[in-house]
Amino acid sequence: MSRVRYLAVAPPVVLGTLALVVAPTALAGSLLVAGVLSAELLASLRRHPTPTRVGIANLLTLLRGLLIGALVLYVIGGPLGLPAVGAVLLYGTASAIDAVDGAVARHRAETSAVGADLDQAVDSLGFVLAPLAAIALGALPVYYLALSAARYVYLAAVRLRRARGLAVAPLPPSRVRRPLAALQMLFMTVALAPPVPAAVTLTLAPLALAPSLIIFIRDGVYLFYHDK
Repeated sequence: MSRVRYLAVAPPVVLGTLALVVAPTALAGSLLVAGVLSAELLASLRRHPTPTRVGIANLLTLLRGLLIGALVLYVIGGPLGLPAVGAVLLYGTASAIDAVDGAVARHRAETSAVGADLDQAVDSLGFVLAPLAAIALGALPVYYLALSAARYVYLAAVRLRRARGLAVAPLPPSRVRRPLAALQMLFMTVALAPPVPAAVTLTLAPLALAPSLIIFIRDGVYLFYHDK
């Protein structure tokens, strides 16, 4: 079995320890987030049992997941008095790593199905915890969680079709899908930044949210009406 499976130990150890040191009341939430990351990684290894190198790229993606996972302290720990700047440093650093981990994987010939699955799992977690942290800090409206819901509904639909033995058509190339994802990361980083007035991000929220929701709906329609 691939040595990558040992990476599944890191999320509960790191996030659990962080919660115990910084905010013990957030321990359960931290372990829940860690469990999601570990479960996604182990599930991917079951789907793709061929040997996969741990590699620097996978380590970078895991680090990104740990940084994003630490945002749970802001989601649960609203009354803990954690410095708001910590949230933007966590998510901003994770977003910066996202810009390079894929390139590192290609440059070092470390691309793999497991790495792609781990990257998707971390992306999905980020689109849940970053909006939740921003909402907890008063910088985004609650309805911004529609972005989180749309992503998980789409992924759940893909898995359901595969479980039922139905074809899952690969999405056609898109010139806007990745730029919109990058825009979301940038907007949520700005929303988490303490110097930016909440009134600004609350006003811009619907404009930032709408294009991404439209793309999710378009991709969902394509998923269900293209069997090949």
